[in-house]
Amino acid sequence: MTTAIDGWATTAGAHKVLVEARRRIEGGSQLVRGTLRVELSPAERRQVGDLLGVAWEASDRGVPVSTLHTALEARGTSLRSLLEREGPLRDLSAE
Repeated sequence: MTTAIDGWATTAGAHKVLVEARRRIEGGSQLVRGTLRVELSPAERRQVGDLLGVAWEASDRGVPVSTLHTALEARGTSLRSLLEREGPLRDLSAE
């Protein structure tokens, strides 16, 4: 994982996005497509926009899962790898 991704992942905006992604995956979603809906302040939106791009930041849209995957993969990591840094992903439906 790159230092840039490490730094990005510790921002408040990224944290909210990653918490929602973990919640969805642990709830049984494959999280391949769709949108992550998270409430972000303007500052948090800029933080997420640092990864997703200015066009996304300027919009009012949620975080497109495909865009998140693409942005992370372009930086040498995956969403799953990033989430697993905080611990293994659980299968809550099986539990």
